[in-house]
Amino acid sequence: MPVGWSNGKHHRTTRRGQGVRYEFVVQGAVPADVAADLPDMTCADYPTGGTSVFGRVRDEADVLSLRARLVQHGLCVVHVRPLPD
Repeated sequence: MPVGWSNGKHHRTTRRGQGVRYEFVVQGAVPADVAADLPDMTCADYPTGGTSVFGRVRDEADVLSLRARLVQHGLCVVHVRPLPD
């Protein structure tokens, strides 16, 4: 279970309904067409290799949906975590 989640319910406070920042680390590079399909997320090189895809998500369903979209694009998600504000 990802940090910040408990029994399927989000228990971190969010600022003014903006959601919580999350990071998805994937193996390798994120192709331009995949990055374009994720307009609310930012892609950056991850320090130990791979790519960090990060941005705000609304809730647990949004986290799971985004992870599924990354996998559908053929990316291997190796780590998911909430980021501090």
